[in-house]
Amino acid sequence: MRERIVKPVKAYLKSASISVVTKRSGLTMETILLFVLPLAILRYFPQIIHFRHLVMASGLAYVLLIARALHMTREEMGLTTQGFTAALLPLLIPTSLVLIFSAYIAAHHPAEFIFPAMLEESRHLSMSTAIFLYVTLSVPLQEVLFRAFYIPRLEQITDNRLFLITFSALIFMLVHIPLGNLLMVLTTGLMGIIWADNFLRFRSLPAIMVSHALLGSFLIYLLYAMF
Repeated sequence: MRERIVKPVKAYLKSASISVVTKRSGLTMETILLFVLPLAILRYFPQIIHFRHLVMASGLAYVLLIARALHMTREEMGLTTQGFTAALLPLLIPTSLVLIFSAYIAAHHPAEFIFPAMLEESRHLSMSTAIFLYVTLSVPLQEVLFRAFYIPRLEQITDNRLFLITFSALIFMLVHIPLGNLLMVLTTGLMGIIWADNFLRFRSLPAIMVSHALLGSFLIYLLYAMF
């Protein structure tokens, strides 16, 4: 008797929760929870920026829960090595151009290359440790949140390619504001567009992670070399 009552209730709650998260209102709430709320908290408690990896890791738990509820596949989320080379090749030129541009700015306009939060952290971490943490922790967390999860989530409400690219890139750009560098914010917006387009074309997250890791690691290297 108990099973006949409990099972339908569980099925109804699961169906209702999935219905909520696949609606625009549900996605709006999710965007606020994952991205807008942390930015608002950072506005008043900027020191939390140093714990950003823990914040992203906590968001990962939510991502896994929703991805499982919506039956997102590894292929849909780009968590596969298939198409890696095909996805990486188009990223080589924009990645190289940003690397060259970053080196130029660091050499000729060093004042534009200051990242207050990262500069403070550099006093406590060696360069090799900072790069290791960035490549193994920060890049995977960012890519799972902003590409592997968020773009398929947006696809739950629209198949408009332009919207998928620009909106996901906008969110990616905005979350870099707390780093305190306008040039970084604009660059992440540009690369957010390139990476979102690449993700939609190839669904290969590892390729994007390589590009992302190269850019971030080089910026960390330049920061330590300069300061």
